[in-house]
Amino acid sequence: MSILTINESWSPSTVLDGRKPILIVEGMSASFLPDDLFDLTIACFTGDKAELSRRLARDTKERHRDATFIEKTHQIRHQQYHHYLEPLILKSRYLDRSVP
Repeated sequence: MSILTINESWSPSTVLDGRKPILIVEGMSASFLPDDLFDLTIACFTGDKAELSRRLARDTKERHRDATFIEKTHQIRHQQYHHYLEPLILKSRYLDRSVP
């Protein structure tokens, strides 16, 4: 099954071809896709400082976002992750690997 990505100002919508031998789907939205779409699932967890550092580097360069905005919204995003996404990942019956 192929997946259509969301159109964003920094990245136009694209079809991810599910027939490829290896297809890496990353990001928080991937966790809300049906588990049976994937042969192997790996969850990577980073600490708060590493996550902020990664977001600052990526979002200021690739998405042209303001660093102050990223820092202000980081705590809210981190809370949302722990509230919504982390329990979903940890309870997934299809999670094959977890990388701290």
